Amino acid sequence: MNEEKQKQLESIADRLLEKAAEMNSLANEIYRLIGTGRIDDLANGGNSVNDKELPIPKKPSQVVVETNKELTIDGFSVGFVIEDSVKAKQLSKECVEVTVSFLAKSYEFKE
Repeated sequence: MNEEKQKQLESIADRLLEKAAEMNSLANEIYRLIGTGRIDDLANGGNSVNDKELPIPKKPSQVVVETNKELTIDGFSVGFVIEDSVKAKQLSKECVEVTVSFLAKSYEFKE
């Protein structure tokens, strides 16, 4: 396969993944409206259903960088990250699910 054709196919595949994420988000909206919180798992090709809700925005804006010394989100350092707690799962070309555990002095939920 020539290089140009491969680039075109990769572009189409990327667009399909983005559309899948958008459809997944719309499905979440429907599930919310009918009172359930389940989504198709994109990492499994949409063949399994998770019990958790994971709305996927069209284009996330946060940039997460992990090094041996620190974790930053949009350039801001996150302190006291628990060792081996950072997990990243690629959902599409421009969407990564990142989970992290860290210690904090306090926690408060506000509406």
